[in-house]
Amino acid sequence: MLNLLENRIIQSIKQIKGDIEESFSAAIPICLGYLPLGFACGVLAQKAGLSIVKETVLLTIKYDLTLLSSIFETFDY
Repeated sequence: MLNLLENRIIQSIKQIKGDIEESFSAAIPICLGYLPLGFACGVLAQKAGLSIVKETVLLTIKYDLTLLSSIFETFDY
C-alpha cells in the first residue's frame, strides 16, 4: 500500500517537473522577443531624459501589470 502511494507521488512529481520544463521551453522565445523592445524603450527613455532608476521603475511596473493581466485572462471565473 505504501509503495503504491510512493509510486503515485513520484509519478506526480515527474509530471509536474515535465510540465514546468515544457512551460519554460515554450516561454523562452517570448522572453527573447522582449529584449529588443526593452532595449528600444530604454534608448527612447534615455533620450527623453529619464534616469536609469526611473526607467527601471517605469518598465518594471509596466511589465508586472502586463504579466498580471495576462495571468488573470487565462483563468475562467
